[in-house]
Amino acid sequence: MKKIYKFLLFSLLINTYFVNPVISADNKGPATEYQVNFTKVELCATGSTTAICLNPVDISTTTDATMDIAAVASGAAAGTMGTLALAPPGEYTFMQITINRSFTITGQDEPTLGTNTCLTSADAANLTTLAAGQAHSGNTAASVTLNVPPGSVGDHINGSTSAGVATAAAGTINNADTHFHFRKIITGGLSLKEGNFPSIAIAFDVSTAVQGNHNTCTNAHMNAAEPTVTISFQ
Repeated sequence: MKKIYKFLLFSLLINTYFVNPVISADNKGPATEYQVNFTKVELCATGSTTAICLNPVDISTTTDATMDIAAVASGAAAGTMGTLALAPPGEYTFMQITINRSFTITGQDEPTLGTNTCLTSADAANLTTLAAGQAHSGNTAASVTLNVPPGSVGDHINGSTSAGVATAAAGTINNADTHFHFRKIITGGLSLKEGNFPSIAIAFDVSTAVQGNHNTCTNAHMNAAEPTVTISFQ
């Protein structure tokens, strides 16, 4: 199921659908709560790739924007975090967002062959290693802190500080990393001209935002999984 939301970044308009951040497996299910904390948003110059943001331009207007993507009604404002007015005229091809590794999530995974459906558990946080939360089956899903797990990931992601300072190479998140960079191509690119501030569309989807790693739900680990994101300007 895909929902569409909007949040205004001052002169920057972001139309949002949310999915989920980071590891690969088939047993991913929907979230009814999906709180994400953003600390920085940057535009990347021509020549940037999934692995590197060249000459990043900070367009953030806050260093602490928490948004519950799953709870926002279609078309409603989810929050504010930046403005294109902070970027000088030029050509930009990627966006880099700094995101907290801890997500507040309510939801369930989807079973693969031979496994059970597990629901998020209220006492599931593991903030020592930022590795994963725990899960239980049955009853009603409860709000819990789930984390993007450490290890090898796609090269569009790397560990960082909350200020957006890289602490790991592209494709790596370390146990000690509190945040991560997420880079995404801007479809069609962005050409900023003086006094011309277009709108930006970002797509996310909460239908696969909860991931389990288990054969049974007893003390099973659950994670936030990777978002499918499309960025374009209008």
